[in-house]
Amino acid sequence: MMKKVILSHSGKQHSYHVAKALNDLGYLEKFYTSSYITSKYLQLYFNLTNDQYWTRRFVKGVHGGKVESNWRFEFKEILYSKFYGQSEKTLNAVYERDVNFDRFISLEMSKLNGNIFWGYQGSCLKSLQAAK
Repeated sequence: MMKKVILSHSGKQHSYHVAKALNDLGYLEKFYTSSYITSKYLQLYFNLTNDQYWTRRFVKGVHGGKVESNWRFEFKEILYSKFYGQSEKTLNAVYERDVNFDRFISLEMSKLNGNIFWGYQGSCLKSLQAAK
C-alpha cells in the first residue's frame, strides 16, 4: 500500500522543505499551512524579482493542488508584527493562529485520504486526535 502523508503546519518554517521531500518521493497527499504561495507563476515571478519577503513563502517544486494555504489564520499575526513588532500582542496572535488552524485541520480530517498524519507542535493536538 502506497503511503500518503497529510502534512500540517501553521507557519513558514522547515515544514516547506518536508513537504518538498514528501512530494518528490510521491508521498505527499496534501500540505496544509497558514501562508504559502501556491501559484507556480507567482513563485517564478517572485524568484525572478528576488523579493525577499515573498520568496520565503514557498519552496520551488511544491505548488498547486498539493498545498492548501489558509492565509486567514496568519493575517492578524502579520498585521500585529508590522504594527507592534515582537510584542506580547503579536505572540498572542501567533498562539491564536495555531489554535484556530489546528481546529480547522481537525474538522478537515474526515475529508482526507491520507494514511499518515504529520503535524507540528503547537498546532496539531486536535488534528492528531481527529486522525487517530
